[in-house]
Amino acid sequence: MNEISQNAPSLISEDLTIDGNMESSGSIVVNGTVNGNVSVAKLSLEVSGKIKGNVKADNAELMGVQRGKVQARLLTIHSGAVLKGAVNCEELTVDSGAAISGKFRVKPK
Repeated sequence: MNEISQNAPSLISEDLTIDGNMESSGSIVVNGTVNGNVSVAKLSLEVSGKIKGNVKADNAELMGVQRGKVQARLLTIHSGAVLKGAVNCEELTVDSGAAISGKFRVKPK
């Protein structure tokens, strides 16, 4: 069992806005708003969540609004998500109904 699965994720609730950068070696679930860069092992940007800044994650799932660069090993963009920014990843999954714009670089390891 790895460290990520042993610890509960940090939760940014829908009524919370964070102005500043965030860094975690675990998981973050964003239901609220982050105005800043996010560096994390696992990111879940929920439907109500918004990030205005760059994201660096091992595994990122986007269901909300992301405005900024995304660098991830695994990136999943779900239906209803909005992504505006450059993407650099090893594996990319985009569901039908996702709105994406920017430069994409998918380079499997």
